[in-house]
Amino acid sequence: MTLLELVVAIAVFSLVAAASYAGLNQGLIIQDKLREQRRFWQHFETVFNLAHSDFEQVVDLAPGNGIQKGLAFTGQDGATGDGHLIEFTRSIHTTFREGPASPFQRVAYSLSDGGLYRKTWSRLDLPYGAEAAEALLLDGIEDIRFRYLDSTNKWTTRWPPPLNPENPAALPKVVEITVELDVHGSFRWLFHLTYGRA
Repeated sequence: MTLLELVVAIAVFSLVAAASYAGLNQGLIIQDKLREQRRFWQHFETVFNLAHSDFEQVVDLAPGNGIQKGLAFTGQDGATGDGHLIEFTRSIHTTFREGPASPFQRVAYSLSDGGLYRKTWSRLDLPYGAEAAEALLLDGIEDIRFRYLDSTNKWTTRWPPPLNPENPAALPKVVEITVELDVHGSFRWLFHLTYGRA
């Protein structure tokens, strides 16, 4: 083997090795992206199931703080993001091992710094200013909108409906949530409320 043949062989080997490395590196990048997408969709499904459970267990029961009664269900469209986007009472399942526990729970969804948070109060009637347990559901939210279907099958962006504020005990028939994520695009959820009576 001459020196020229050796140089050519080394050059060919270098090209093949570089191409193989580039292909392997690209495959690892694709694998990481697929793994990240799978984690996102698993988490997204978990969030959806939690929201579905919340709205499925909504009850027409207003909270009180010992001074005055609140509203069983309140909501805005989410355009401003001030305060709670939506707040309601839901029933929960308790076991004997948990001891004395309230069968109802107050739940609220709020938006802060592009994150959708779920707040819960362990009891329905709590003193004013009681602390809530808070958990981040989704981040990277660019926009979120809520709509509510009333008993006349008309959509409204606030609940109670502005034209019927004297009926605070009524629950919407359907809650629609539209979420715009910065990476994964837009999603629309529809939740049918069951009219549980406490």
